[in-house]
Amino acid sequence: MNIRFKGFRGVDNVLDEFTLANFPYMNPYNWISLFNIFMKDKKNYEPIGSHLKKMLICYVLDIAKMDVEIALVLQKRPILEREEEPRDVKKMKLGVIQKEHWSVAYNRKSRKKLQKSVFFLRDNHLYSTIALKTILAIVETCKVNFVVDLKCFSNMIKWYQTV
Repeated sequence: MNIRFKGFRGVDNVLDEFTLANFPYMNPYNWISLFNIFMKDKKNYEPIGSHLKKMLICYVLDIAKMDVEIALVLQKRPILEREEEPRDVKKMKLGVIQKEHWSVAYNRKSRKKLQKSVFFLRDNHLYSTIALKTILAIVETCKVNFVVDLKCFSNMIKWYQTV
């Protein structure tokens, strides 16, 4: 049994014809949309609705299995080398963006003492969200930075925090 459907898709509302055989080639968003439409009128779409429901359940289970496999692989952290701090760290001004390596000097606590350190934008994955927010606050309060550099630097940190 292969039933033909007609529906409008996309922003342009293009009329599209599809059959049950096309279901595996559709994206999951369309599956869920069709399932919701079919469930509004269960009697007319009964065999199709149950078929689509089984397909969605299998898809979700497969995605969950894949997520577990990815999580197991990601538990093994890759060995990453940090950028070496410049020799003149003590001369660097706090919060000033160094465009050569996209870095910033900041103070961190080390054995109850403040110690000047350098944050490299490419190493942002090695810092906690709280540390990134602190570094961003230091950069934003520094009046020496150019607006364009500040925007680029803060956008990169904010983007990384949301990802």
